[in-house]
Amino acid sequence: MIRLAGVAFAADGGRVALDPSRRAADRRHASNLPLLLPWAILIFAVLPLLRRKPVATLAVVLLAALVSFCRMAILNAHYCGDWSGAKLEPPFMA
Repeated sequence: MIRLAGVAFAADGGRVALDPSRRAADRRHASNLPLLLPWAILIFAVLPLLRRKPVATLAVVLLAALVSFCRMAILNAHYCGDWSGAKLEPPFMA
């Protein structure tokens, strides 16, 4: 497997695509890091607006975080048995 600028090229004749264990090992390196740049650009663009009303901004941020976390924590607790859902993950994901 040859990696060039985040793109994987099969140097072994495509056998990686046929071997599930190699695909699983390759998937664990996925990242949300590429999403950080557009998010940072948007946040820095609206930062003066957010600083005008810090209490309202903080309230909205906390409410959004709470709603996002609670929704997944409740569903994970119901279907997985714990709030994180880590019980059902394969060992290499933890």
